[in-house]
Amino acid sequence: MHAKCFARLAVAASLAAWISLLVAATAQAQIETDFSKLGNVLAPAGAASADTPLNVHAMFVAGDASMSARLLVTANIAPKWHIYSLTQGGSYIPTKIVVNGGEGFVLTGEFTAAPPFLVDTSSGDRLEQHEGTVTWWAPIKLTADPATITIDGLLAFAACNESGCRPPEEAPFAAKVGSTASAAELLGWGTQYYRATKSPVEVSGHVEQQAVSPGSTFNVSITARLDSDWHIYPLADLHKNQLSQPTIIVLQDNGGFKQGAIQTVGSLKTLSEDGQPDAFYEGGVTWNLEMTVPADAKVGVHTLSGAIGYQTCREGGCLPPVVARFTIEVPVEAASVAGQQPLWFSASPTSYSEIATLSANSEAPSRSRSLLLMLGAALLGGLILNAMPCVLPVIGLKILGFVEQSHDHRSRVFMLNMWFSLGLISVFWVLASLAVFLGLGWGEQFTQPWFVTAMAGLVFVMALSFLGVWEIPIPGFVGSGGAQQLASREGMSGAFAKGVFTTVLATPCSGPFLGPVFGLLLRESPAVVYAVFTCVGLGMASPYLIIGAFPQLIRVLPRPGAWMDTFKQLMAFVLLGTVVYLFTSISSDYFIATFAMLVGLWLGCWWIGRTPLTAELQTKLIGWGTGAAMAAAVGWFSFSYLTPIQELFDWQPYSQQTLAKLTSEGKTVFVDFTANWCPTCKANERLVINTAPIKELVDELGVVTLKADWTRPSDDIKSSLERLNRQSIPVYAIYPADRPNDPLILSDLISKQQLLDTLRKAGKSRTAALPKSVETTAMKP
Repeated sequence: MHAKCFARLAVAASLAAWISLLVAATAQAQIETDFSKLGNVLAPAGAASADTPLNVHAMFVAGDASMSARLLVTANIAPKWHIYSLTQGGSYIPTKIVVNGGEGFVLTGEFTAAPPFLVDTSSGDRLEQHEGTVTWWAPIKLTADPATITIDGLLAFAACNESGCRPPEEAPFAAKVGSTASAAELLGWGTQYYRATKSPVEVSGHVEQQAVSPGSTFNVSITARLDSDWHIYPLADLHKNQLSQPTIIVLQDNGGFKQGAIQTVGSLKTLSEDGQPDAFYEGGVTWNLEMTVPADAKVGVHTLSGAIGYQTCREGGCLPPVVARFTIEVPVEAASVAGQQPLWFSASPTSYSEIATLSANSEAPSRSRSLLLMLGAALLGGLILNAMPCVLPVIGLKILGFVEQSHDHRSRVFMLNMWFSLGLISVFWVLASLAVFLGLGWGEQFTQPWFVTAMAGLVFVMALSFLGVWEIPIPGFVGSGGAQQLASREGMSGAFAKGVFTTVLATPCSGPFLGPVFGLLLRESPAVVYAVFTCVGLGMASPYLIIGAFPQLIRVLPRPGAWMDTFKQLMAFVLLGTVVYLFTSISSDYFIATFAMLVGLWLGCWWIGRTPLTAELQTKLIGWGTGAAMAAAVGWFSFSYLTPIQELFDWQPYSQQTLAKLTSEGKTVFVDFTANWCPTCKANERLVINTAPIKELVDELGVVTLKADWTRPSDDIKSSLERLNRQSIPVYAIYPADRPNDPLILSDLISKQQLLDTLRKAGKSRTAALPKSVETTAMKP
């Protein structure tokens, strides 16, 4: 009651001030006439008076994973009218919201307007105005069942138009519990999944924390999912001469929260048009924004907002760029809480060019300040790369080289280390060129399955060489010939090759400090990109450059001896561990094929290693040719027959009940009894069943296909085989529509002609289904 009396006294005092400022009586009469035209539309139940240009309604949400508990007060303002903000200063009367005390809730913070108010400074004063519809919200804590709570209050305001202002008025409200979706709509947040009109892309996102603590970091994830045949462009330098518009993500109201690096998760594809490269994503892509909470952030809910601009294209043309506004709600508490909260998206009135300008302006002041820090982090990150498990084995061999070099002339030591470092840095220059011209980030080649598979094979054969299975014919790489030969065999080309190989191995191991640095590179100029990559290379090469300049440092290493061969073989197992690490990023579809390829490489290397080092050149060439042919044959077989095939059939899972239902409906049914452990089954599937002639006949006859997968034990499948007088697979049972109790059986290796003849003998389904291609066509609008 005290709060309500105070509000009325404040309104009365404001009324007295406004009366002294009102215009002449004729103008006031005109205002009253205008109000009379507004009618009951603007004065529903709950409004202050019958002729007010504003009505108010309120609701509260109880809070869930997508939105905290909050009270929302919404004002619908008539056209050509406006009210002032809660923070309006000067001689203008601000809007006030008063909440009456009650049971079941506690107001835990102040009201905030969403969307932001309009600012007019043309008259010299700062006027913070609301027009149309405005919603204010405040955080609350509920202490009772939401269904039993009503939150009463009033909105005190002064409505104005071009002719003047009305006296201050009050509009009471009574808030009941409502839905989160309704609250998001009132706040102008939109939906959790945004798709612009006729757009082929759906945007969504989430905050990867349920709550954050002051000074902590968290990620904001934004994902774009594209319809087939469409693509979207990466985050890129807005100043580059690009074929299409890049994606832009910018925070407009960050409330003191600092934005860090943006990491991209997606498979980047490239093409070239008119001699210029273009890079894009198909299917989907995710951007992760690193955010830092201010150390002095107050406990409570903080609302941030931003925008994402993007363009989608496909073969034949592009759609105009789209801008979507997103809202991030970040609860700040004493300790961080794990979980997720969705982002809310809505159409943005801001154009793509406007947010591009905003993004460019926001980057300019910080670019010069952060460049030195970026280069320093690149140097340190490059140095740390030497300790990464991907690099350590080759570095171990370099240590052996240092030991042997201890007896060399200083100029030779310096020269070898210079060439090693040059080979190392040259790879970074190649990667910088890929980043500048093709938009490929550090390590992005490892997103390509073929590259990961190739690297696994290369590292594996290196390990075999370290174990003495064969000898690598590259100067500077020691194999079964013994570590003591290293110095005599390593020349400029060997040192350069070792530097190249060391760096290629390093790319999957970004290490500390490099992730944020490389995450920013696509937004920098080519000169900065080359500078950063060069600094990483210099950081990685620095130990070898220092030892090359001061070879006396080599003396602290142990003397040459038998330990060197033992050390080399231990490094082989570290390389094998790297192979295991690479397998973690290989798709399950290619896992078995890649493993089989490694066995083939092992066979080839073993065969090459059988040829004595003292053999004639012709004998060595024959050995190499035979070993390479063996490895190639196994690799070809592995990826031709051990990878999943593109299924032509829409197989339904088999069960006796499903079979009985289909045959009772007059269907001809083809059952494939198979298993993953059955090589004959896989051969039949690849060479016979999953072929165009079989698919065409199955569609023509309206045959329904069932797959009885016996990879795991199944009593249902086992009893079905026993009924067919079979105890092993493959078995192919075709149940004719007119005699389902007399199935036609094929087993073991079969031919296309056998299967075609058996299908024709079984005949059509009595209610033959349309071919899939016809069904698809018929369903299109």
